[in-house]
Amino acid sequence: MDVNYKSEIATLSSLDYAIDKVAFLHDGKRLINSGSRGIRIWDVKSGIIKDSISGHTFTVNKVNLSKDNKFIASAGDDGRIILWDFKTGWPLKVISGKSKYLQSVIFTQDGNSIISCSNGDTLIRVWDIMSGDEIKSFKGHDAAVSSLALNRDGDKLVSGSYDFTIKIWDVSTGKLLRNIFG
Repeated sequence: MDVNYKSEIATLSSLDYAIDKVAFLHDGKRLINSGSRGIRIWDVKSGIIKDSISGHTFTVNKVNLSKDNKFIASAGDDGRIILWDFKTGWPLKVISGKSKYLQSVIFTQDGNSIISCSNGDTLIRVWDIMSGDEIKSFKGHDAAVSSLALNRDGDKLVSGSYDFTIKIWDVSTGKLLRNIFG
């Protein structure tokens, strides 16, 4: 939908694939989506699927592209985070998320870590992408954590939860900075 002209500029359709999350890639010319059958990358102008990536055993709930456009991180209901080479589509590392039903995954500002959350527990976990080890966890939600986002500087993390709260965290220390009640 072109907001200025209130008209549709493209429709991308997949008859065999439930589309869950979708986002523009950094170039603005392609989209990436996750869903019931994996990850797909679309050309916006032509509406053609340019690449399809699979490796999760259940639905992929979230994908995120690193700022340097080298890696894709995906999180799925199988409890795994998969780090992919963006150019080749090959999996580079599989991280056991310690909980099923991973809902979100994002790269830290420096690109050295991945942050994830799950419907299976109340923790936010930070993972080293080289080793796959959990290096930190943020504790404070009373129900499953459903979404994550970093501010532009990458020093603050916001999390949303089924406990009806939004929490703002200091990324480097894991300290809770603000609690917003819904």
